Amino acid sequence: MSKGELLMNIDKKIESAEFLCKRLYNCSRNEWKNWINYFKENGWVKSLIFAECLKESNMLSFNQKQSYNQIFNVMRNYQNQLPKPIDLAEILEIFGYVSWKLVISKYEKKEKSNKYKKSKKYKKKNYYTRK
Repeated sequence: MSKGELLMNIDKKIESAEFLCKRLYNCSRNEWKNWINYFKENGWVKSLIFAECLKESNMLSFNQKQSYNQIFNVMRNYQNQLPKPIDLAEILEIFGYVSWKLVISKYEKKEKSNKYKKSKKYKKKNYYTRK
């Protein structure tokens, strides 16, 4: 395979990003970007060890630990599903799409929550008034 030749087309990359984003449903974009930066420098093995260590770190909040736990589990399984001679630039492009998908899914959840709050089913409890 020549250096300029790409293994995956854009549709497959976006499909892979959607696949990953569905599995990283509660993952913070910040934690995801931190993991990607570490991955760029150190590759699969060390970045998975990095995520595994951080998911059990006492220095992180519960949400951060949960994000790294999801990253570790999802990426460990995803590594085996990638076509083997794949370029690092292609992997990073997929990870970039995942970053955008995480942002979009966060706003979609927020919008869905706001719609529910505006619906008749949702009643905000007012604890300051007397009956």
